[in-house]
Parts: sequence; C-alpha cells; structure tokens
Amino acid sequence: MRQASQGDELCAGDIPGWLSVLRQISNHPRAVRVRERMQRNAADSAYINLPYINTYDRLKCETSAWFTAATPTTGDYANVFIAFAPSGTTAHASVNMQSVGPTVDGAYTHLYCTGSYKWNSAIQIYNNYGSDGASAEFRATAISGGADPISIYEIYSGTTWSVGADNSDSDAFIVAKNNAPGTNNALRIDTSLNSRFYGNLGIANATNGQACEIKTLTELLTIAAAATSTTTIQKPANSIILAVPVRVTTAVTCTSTFTVGDSTSAARFSTAAVSKAANSTDKGTKAGAYYNATAEGIVITPDTTPSDATGRVRVTIYYIECTPPTS
Repeated sequence: MRQASQGDELCAGDIPGWLSVLRQISNHPRAVRVRERMQRNAADSAYINLPYINTYDRLKCETSAWFTAATPTTGDYANVFIAFAPSGTTAHASVNMQSVGPTVDGAYTHLYCTGSYKWNSAIQIYNNYGSDGASAEFRATAISGGADPISIYEIYSGTTWSVGADNSDSDAFIVAKNNAPGTNNALRIDTSLNSRFYGNLGIANATNGQACEIKTLTELLTIAAAATSTTTIQKPANSIILAVPVRVTTAVTCTSTFTVGDSTSAARFSTAAVSKAANSTDKGTKAGAYYNATAEGIVITPDTTPSDATGRVRVTIYYIECTPPTS
C-alpha cells in the first residue's frame, strides 16, 4: 500500500489505508482526551462539553450548567443541595463568582460552604470590570406583597440576626435579633427614611470608655385600691430625665382621671389629668429635661381611691445616662 499524500484522490483501493490513518488520528492521546470531554446532546445533533479536570487540578466545565435533583436528607451534608468542603487545615472554603462575561438579569445561585479548623467559609462576588458604573452585587428579590428579601447571620445553637425588607411592615428595612424581621427588631427604617432604634442608643469611645446613652425603663403597673401606686422601676440617680409617658391598658376604677408624678409633685410629668379609660395616653413631658439626683419610683395618683386593683397602666421612663472615661 502506498503512502497517501496531500492532493491524492480517494480510490477504492486506498480505503484501507485511509481508514488506518483515521484510526491513528482518533486514537491519538489528545483526540482521546477531547472525545472524553464531549457528549452528544439530547437531540443527537451536536457534541456538548463535559466537565473535566484541567492542568491545574480544577474541575472545569466549558458550558452552562443546570443542577436539578432531590436534596439528599441523609449522609454527609444532609439537607444540603451543593456542598463545598475542602480538605486540609489551611484551605479556604470559598466560592468566587466573577463577572467576566455579559450581564444577565434573573440569575440565581444557592451555595453552601462549610469549613472547620480555622477555615474561612466565604462566598465572594467579584466584578473585574474596572470602570464606573460596574458593580458586584448581592441581590435578594421578592414579589411585592409576598416573601421578605433578607439575609440571615446565625451562630449555630446561639444568636441569630436578620437584615432586610419586611413586606408585612410597609417594606421597612429591618435589623432584627431573630431569623426574620418583625420580632425583636433592633432598627427600623421606613420608606420615608425615618429611623427608629429599639433598645438603648448611645455614643461611646471604645478606647477611653466614656459614653452617653439614651435609655428607657418600662413597667406595666397594677393600680392598687389605694390613694397612690408606685412603680418598681426608678428614675436612676445622677441621670437626666427626659419624659415619663403612660398608657392605660386596662381601665382604672377611680372616678375619672389620674396624674403622673413622683414624691415631689403628684403631677410632675403628666401634661394634663389622664383619663382612666383604656387606651388613654399622656406624653409625660411636663417637667422637661432635668437632672435627677436620687433614684425613686414613679407615682400614679387617681382622683379617688380605685374600687379594686384591676387597672393597669404602662409607665415608661426616658432618660440620659453618662459614663465618665475609664482611662
């Protein structure tokens, strides 16, 4: 059999020779590697790329992917759809998602990274387009009137915080000590950018220890069948009292009204006589901000002695407390 050369026409007698050449080509190690990385598509109309291990010992997939299956409920990483858990004691369990191609809206990724023994478990969203207007975004989207778009930060068997928009609270932005907004809120910002903190609000210096805090104390006081009723909570000594507002939660059984004060004045805080009826309120700002030297309770004085002890009044003390430097 003669050696085939460029420009030769295929003759019937040369077919065995050409088949031999094709076999040599198809069995070449590089051809085998390429063929092993490809598979026919469902329509059997073209080859598609399969994942493979590249020269850097990394799994590489040269096509888009779609994983769909039931999440396993037993074994390693039970109830986890995709798990990343590198071996070794210095590796980083990280997932880097880089914007290296066209932007596509509506792409969703659910990833789970695990780490132990000083590993860093991380999801990094990185955009390498160095120009104004580019962004690396974490985006949570929920249908209006439906779910809450939030992120959750959880210490296993410990404290859980959540951050995001509360659909059921007029789309307010919430920081909550809970796995969902609406319970144990720490911060609420409404859509008009009005902010409200829950708990004490302070300005402090971590280096020298000084602090100035706006604080609250509150108590649901049972109104006794007596001339006066005094709270267990007290105006702190050496504080600046701002206001003592009240709300009647259960009607008081006096004649018609009561006042809010202390041992110095029976009506020190109430701006007017407060109605005994349920849901009656008073802002308690009559005294204005003042220095309080001695700790003492808040005194409720009904216009007449109540006939029983069924009345309830919510009493709250707003005050400023300053802490001197510690060094």
